[in-house]
Amino acid sequence: MLPDDEEDFDWAFLLLFLELLRMESFQIELSLRQMLQEVTGEERRCGRSLPQKRHRKPWDELMQTLDDATFRRMFRMTRATFSVLCTTIEEKVGEEVFRPELWLSCRKFPPPHSKVKGCAFSPMNGLISGEMKIAIMIRMLSGASYLDVLFGFSVASTTVFDVFHEGIGWVQQTFSFPLAQWLKDENWEALERVSDGFAGASGDIFKGVFGALDGLALKIRCPTISEILADPGNYYCRKGFYALNAQVICDKFRRILWVSTGHKGSTHDSTAFLGTELYQLLQKLTPKLIARQLFLVGDTAYPLMPFMMVPFPNAEAGSEEDAFNFWLSNSRIQIECTFGMYTFQWPHDWTRLFLTPLSLHLTSQAKMSCDGVSFGERCLLMYTRSVALSMLLFCSTTFWLTNANI
Repeated sequence: MLPDDEEDFDWAFLLLFLELLRMESFQIELSLRQMLQEVTGEERRCGRSLPQKRHRKPWDELMQTLDDATFRRMFRMTRATFSVLCTTIEEKVGEEVFRPELWLSCRKFPPPHSKVKGCAFSPMNGLISGEMKIAIMIRMLSGASYLDVLFGFSVASTTVFDVFHEGIGWVQQTFSFPLAQWLKDENWEALERVSDGFAGASGDIFKGVFGALDGLALKIRCPTISEILADPGNYYCRKGFYALNAQVICDKFRRILWVSTGHKGSTHDSTAFLGTELYQLLQKLTPKLIARQLFLVGDTAYPLMPFMMVPFPNAEAGSEEDAFNFWLSNSRIQIECTFGMYTFQWPHDWTRLFLTPLSLHLTSQAKMSCDGVSFGERCLLMYTRSVALSMLLFCSTTFWLTNANI
C-alpha cells in the first residue's frame, strides 16, 4: 500500500468513527430527554392537587345562617315574598322543571325513563334546586359578581350564567305586564282602578290618569363588529354610553304596567313610543278612552295626543296652565320615582349581563340580510330586548308580590 493510500484510509476511518460517535451521542440525548420528560411529568402529577368534592349545602340549611334583615338585603325581599315567588314559578313551569329542594330530597333515584343519574339528585353535588337558582338570579340582578355567587352557593363558574338565564326564562314564562292585555280585553274596571290611585294623590283634582310614561336608558356594552351590526353607533345615547331605550308605564304605586325595550339608545322617546304596538292599540281605542276620560301622562318629549296629556310649554307662574302642569307633574313624577327605586334596589351591571353570550349564537353563515336588517342584528336585538324585558319584569313582579294588597 502506498503512503498516500494509507493516509486516505486513516482519514476515512476517523470520519467513520466521528459519525458513529455523533449518532451514539444523539441516541443518548434522546434517551435523556425522554427520561427528563417522564420525571417532570411524574413530579407534576405528584404536586397536582386532587379534585375537591364540592359540598353544596341544602337551601334550607343555607338560609338558616341568615337572619331576616340580612336575607332582605341580599335578596331584596322578605322570606315570605321569596317563598311566594318560588311557589308561583313552580306552579307555572312544573315541579319536575323547577325541582324544589323538597322534590330533590324525596327522590334518591331517577324517575322512570330519565337520563339523569341517581347521584345527581343529591343537593350536595348534583342538581341545583329551583330555590337556589332563583336566589342566584336575584344575587346577579342585585349586582353581585359571579365569583361571589360561586363561592356563596358552591356552584361551578360555568354554571352561574346558565342558571341566571334559566331563571330569566322562568320569569318570562310565569309573569307578564298587564296593561296591554287590559286594553285588548277592554278591561275598563282595571284601568279605572289605576286611575283612582292617581286621582287619590291629587285629592280627586286630576282624574283619568291610567299610567305615567317615560323612557329609561339601559346601559349595554359597545356592540362589536363580530355581532354583524349594520350601525352600532345608533346604540350610543345622549347620556354618553351605549344603551337600549326602554319605554315604561307605571301606576301610582310605582308598579310597572308595560315595557317596550325594542329601541336603540339614540332613539328619541317620542319616536320609540310611536313605534310600539301599544301606540297602535291606543289609537284604535281612542274614542272609548275619550268617552271614559282616560289618558296617559308624559313629559314634553312626547307629543300631545287624545290619549296622552303633556305639560304646557313655557307656562307663566300662577296661570291656569301652570296649575295644570303642577297636577300633571304630580302624577307623572311616579315614573321618575319608579326608575330611581328600581335602579337603587337592583344595581345590576347591565354591561356584564347583556350581549355576553351573543357570539355563541352567531355564525359566519348568519350574514344574510332581511328587509335591510342583518340576521346578526336581529339576533342581537331579540336577545338584549328579551333579557332587558325580563329584568324589568322581575323587578316589577317582586314589587307586585310585596304590595299585592295596595
